[in-house]
Amino acid sequence: MLHFGRQFFHYKLLSTIEEDEVSFWGVSAMRSIKKTLDDFNFTKITMDTFSPVSFMDNIKFSMQGGFEASDNNAKFHSGTNATSENQTSMQKHVYEDNWQKFINIIASELERLRLKKNHYLFVDGIDTRPTDISYAEYTECIYPLVRAVYDLNNDILSHVKDRAKGRLQIVLLTRLDIFLNAGLSNAGSKISDNSAFLNWSMTNEKQYSSTDLYKLVQKMLSAPDSKESPWKQYFNFTIDRGSKSLDSFAYFLRLSTSKPRDFVKILKITKEQCEAHGIQNPTAKIIESDLFQRAYSTYFVDTLRTALSFYYDENEIKLFFDFIRSFNSCFFNYARYQGIWQEFASKEQLHKAFGEPFELLELMFDFNLIAVVEEESYYRWKYRECTIANYDYGIEKNAVKPETNFMFHWTAEKEFGLYLK
Repeated sequence: MLHFGRQFFHYKLLSTIEEDEVSFWGVSAMRSIKKTLDDFNFTKITMDTFSPVSFMDNIKFSMQGGFEASDNNAKFHSGTNATSENQTSMQKHVYEDNWQKFINIIASELERLRLKKNHYLFVDGIDTRPTDISYAEYTECIYPLVRAVYDLNNDILSHVKDRAKGRLQIVLLTRLDIFLNAGLSNAGSKISDNSAFLNWSMTNEKQYSSTDLYKLVQKMLSAPDSKESPWKQYFNFTIDRGSKSLDSFAYFLRLSTSKPRDFVKILKITKEQCEAHGIQNPTAKIIESDLFQRAYSTYFVDTLRTALSFYYDENEIKLFFDFIRSFNSCFFNYARYQGIWQEFASKEQLHKAFGEPFELLELMFDFNLIAVVEEESYYRWKYRECTIANYDYGIEKNAVKPETNFMFHWTAEKEFGLYLK
């Protein structure tokens, strides 16, 4: 699968390069690359017809690239049409050598390639597992793809000369937990040296006006000719939460996990509620309403369900959600958590799916469902504490005592029946 991932990413990246993007000095190399793609039948692949399973299992394709195996080497002959139905060890040798031969040819030509512009291939969606594929089978597929992206960028695409003028690069968009579990050596250093770690959170919400997240949200709301602060124009009010009254942006920071997509959803729900009430601009009453709170809570839980579905099936997630509903409160300590676990009717199934009680507590923290409550009401959230220098931040088991306090995320309240008590 690792060879296949490298080869397929090569094809996807190189097949999108147009001739007018190639400089005079790289024309010959580009023609050679396209000929190689054609020799290996890659130019016949479309998004509608491509099937990774049939593509890899078809021994006819593996021979069509034109290789003739011998005891010492494998020779390339464009146009050979050998076909065999039996999966012998010799065919497997030729099959594997085909992948490597393709990569070697492309790598050699990339050293001669010159581009006028940067060219990027974005790979997204691998963190959503299809429901009909098991976790074990899916990770056997996508973890090698993660490693293939790193290998291609580091070992092959870096061969392109004059990279200041035109570089080739594959950009993988994925969650941190998936990247760390992909089997890369020294994953921490690769995060620091080879990744763009997107972190929109802030430790001091009072200083939100100087953050990138606030500036981005301002741009979402801004009109071309407006000189006034868009946020203050539409949300210049405070919002009540229990006995507290909060600045509107600070309130939304606590309601969200400080991601741009959270604010996109917040603005969308706000617009819908304003239209339903026949008003032009939002009010505190709209935000505090049960309809707004329930709509955003549903979004939060749907996002959580999607993230969990990478690891767990539908029944396991339902079991987990039933366990959360048994708390009936936003706040709890570790002693109460253990008591709820022991009293849960399906605790055996819960243990089978999620492990020991502390392991499930870690899961809840890692997916930003709960925070550790420290002295002076400081809430320690995973998304706030996790940085590129502290990427594996988590709960220390030895530091958790029976009296250690936790709090569920605000926005889980409506969907799970958790309330301020």
